[in-house]
Amino acid sequence: RRAGRDAAVAALLSFRCLWLVLLVTSVAAAAMCWRQTQARLREAADVTTPGSVMVRTALWARASGKIYRRLDAPPYTPAVYGPLYYLVLVGLSFLAGAHFAGLLLASRLFTLACYAGLALILWRWARRLGLPQPLAVLAPLFALAQIASPNWTAPTRPDVPAVLASAAAVYAATATGAPNGRRWSAPIAAGLLAGAAVMLKQTALAAPAAIALWLALHRWWPALAAFAAAAAAIPASLLGALA
Repeated sequence: RRAGRDAAVAALLSFRCLWLVLLVTSVAAAAMCWRQTQARLREAADVTTPGSVMVRTALWARASGKIYRRLDAPPYTPAVYGPLYYLVLVGLSFLAGAHFAGLLLASRLFTLACYAGLALILWRWARRLGLPQPLAVLAPLFALAQIASPNWTAPTRPDVPAVLASAAAVYAATATGAPNGRRWSAPIAAGLLAGAAVMLKQTALAAPAAIALWLALHRWWPALAAFAAAAAAIPASLLGALA
């Protein structure tokens, strides 16, 4: 009995040591990534392509009321991403001012906030899976400590906002487990978020496809219908307004 107790204590101490190592290294790596992110936030030039083009297109859209221009007319600059991201940039221009440097910084801060939101969802997901708080906190730290994270925490691009909306859609869809007729909020919220993800970046189809397949395989047809209707509402409203 004593040998078993000693083995259990040794295993617990070993686990705590491993957790402490992971915690310390993740915090240190996240701090170094944060220093790089701060430098990228203040960078006058593009940190990724096509940041300056996105900002200039949003400023043109604010002035003209048109996001997508004719490709055979000046300034011969296509708007390559979804309309929702450009509308977000236009909205940010009213807060930061209709000048290039202010909107560039505001757009980078928006991406940084979306990345922080993604880390928050990872923590909530870990807690939902039943992980204790000491383990759950490692999930967002691993995301913040990724060596490539400075490339995605500060660019003027819709990638991180689209990933955030996709992750939030999956999180909302699975929030109540099996959908039922009394809980329509989960599939509707998931549909709205999935539709927003596609309108941020057209390639963000993985989350809505996965959610729809999951609902179909379980034959939750009312929830699938609610999800599909909500997901279609965002593109229909935006594209209808732009037509």
